[in-house]
Amino acid sequence: MKPKTEVVKTDGAKTNKKALVARSVGAVIAGAAIGYVAGALTAPASGRETRRRISQRVEEEAKGMARKAKRSLATAKGEAKDLGRKAKKSLTRATDKLADKLHS
Repeated sequence: MKPKTEVVKTDGAKTNKKALVARSVGAVIAGAAIGYVAGALTAPASGRETRRRISQRVEEEAKGMARKAKRSLATAKGEAKDLGRKAKKSLTRATDKLADKLHS
């Protein structure tokens, strides 16, 4: 029996809930980055200092996103392995039942 994927309707289209969350998180990150850059550009600092701050912040965010991506990948790998084990177990059970029926 397949687990049901929860679906959310938005603007008349069906969307996977995880995809919707991912897009929302992406939008928040993009908004935060735009806000930070806008604030940094309007702050009373020299152009060189402002560029250094922006560069430093972008590097920090990139490292944070890389860490999150690695965690997500590790989680996905674990879930895939678990799903594979469950599928193998189900297939073995089904094969055993079929063999029993054929031999009885």
